[in-house]
Amino acid sequence: MKKLIGMLAVLALAGAAIAATTVDVKHLGVAEQAGHLGANLLVEIEYSDFTTTATNTAEVLTLDIAAGQGFCVLYAKTDVEFVGALGTDSLTLTIGNTDVDQYLTSMQLATESTEVSGKFGLDPGTDGEFYETADTIDFTFTPNAENATADFTAGKVSIYCKLIE
Repeated sequence: MKKLIGMLAVLALAGAAIAATTVDVKHLGVAEQAGHLGANLLVEIEYSDFTTTATNTAEVLTLDIAAGQGFCVLYAKTDVEFVGALGTDSLTLTIGNTDVDQYLTSMQLATESTEVSGKFGLDPGTDGEFYETADTIDFTFTPNAENATADFTAGKVSIYCKLIE
């Protein structure tokens, strides 16, 4: 597994702050690719990856994309439902870059809400992107107003992606 380095930034998104950090990825072998819709990259994010302690603050985990690479999200799957320390938990995931939900629109990950066990990415033919210059893919996790992402005590999501090098 290769640890990709992200950046720590505070931005504004719909009135909430955003904090960015890192994401872990695995390159899938040929046999694994066939079983995962042709994905060749698996991004796994667990509750323990979250560091933001401010409530009502989205956390962004980033994946670096080099110039000349293409990227799309094929499928996101909740492996372990996200559970927070507080009684009313909500945690949504969107994936994009300049357009925050370019690759995956809002997916609920928490047990206290209507959790979604899996969701297909948007159409790779029209929503995938080839990057002329280096960029990042942003995995944005947004808790409800009473929670911080670091309040979650369980949870894991796997995102199956296609990276064209």
